[in-house]
Amino acid sequence: MLQANRMNHELLLLEDDLNERTAVLAQGHQAVVISPGDDASTSVVKKVHAEGVKYITVPSVGYDNIDIKKRTNWE
Repeated sequence: MLQANRMNHELLLLEDDLNERTAVLAQGHQAVVISPGDDASTSVVKKVHAEGVKYITVPSVGYDNIDIKKRTNWE
């Protein structure tokens, strides 16, 4: 991911899984990357959105841990 970035964006890479406890770490960032082991539940997505996140990316082929219909509407 760092090589692909080519210094175009400021990246903060964390080892912690995304969940209700770690969602506050997204504060001030525009995007989060959700891995298959992360919690992409409605409550976590709402928390990262409240911290200012506008975009969620998935660096994998599958996205079955994300309810796309619920995630396309932040409200």
